[in-house]
Amino acid sequence: MNKLNVIGVDLAKNVIQVSVLSHTNRELANRSLTRRKFAEFLGNQRRSLVAFEACAMAHHWARAAQRHGHEVKIIPARAVTPYRQGHKTDENDALAVAEAANRPSVKEAPLKTVDQQGLNVNLVGISRRVANKRLRAVLIQGARAYVHKMKEPKTAKDRWLAALIERSGHGKAAVALANKNVRTAWAMLTRGTEYRRYPVAA
Repeated sequence: MNKLNVIGVDLAKNVIQVSVLSHTNRELANRSLTRRKFAEFLGNQRRSLVAFEACAMAHHWARAAQRHGHEVKIIPARAVTPYRQGHKTDENDALAVAEAANRPSVKEAPLKTVDQQGLNVNLVGISRRVANKRLRAVLIQGARAYVHKMKEPKTAKDRWLAALIERSGHGKAAVALANKNVRTAWAMLTRGTEYRRYPVAA
């Protein structure tokens, strides 16, 4: 990867600023492009590492860059800030993104698929007023089965559930468990991670 040029991208509503660094970390270009020109730019560049500051549009353009054979990184804004030099301008922002992408210690955000982005821009839970009623019923039915099946709590999650049953009863505990399961599934899908079971108590 150290042989690749690095393209730092600062996305804005009307123009897109790009800073191109050589594999020796020398800035080769820093210019603004329209969206159409940026799409053409991606197709005309040799294989590079294309880096974006995290935002909703970053995932769209990162997928476009991948289709042209580029490697991609999406970097959280807080990780870009330390590399910005001078005032906050489009040119400095694009360069900061490129600089951050070059640092192996900077952690990137996971690239989302179109389906993952479509899943809750806004997470609204399973309230009966806003949720899909059929899906809500299935989720609660599954949670209710678990609540009634559970005997001795063996995990931290089970202990949380047992305490909730004691305070609020089986019905409310089942709804709370269904809501927790939905949030866990949403986090797994949006972050691209696998389910990690709570450790069993000794």
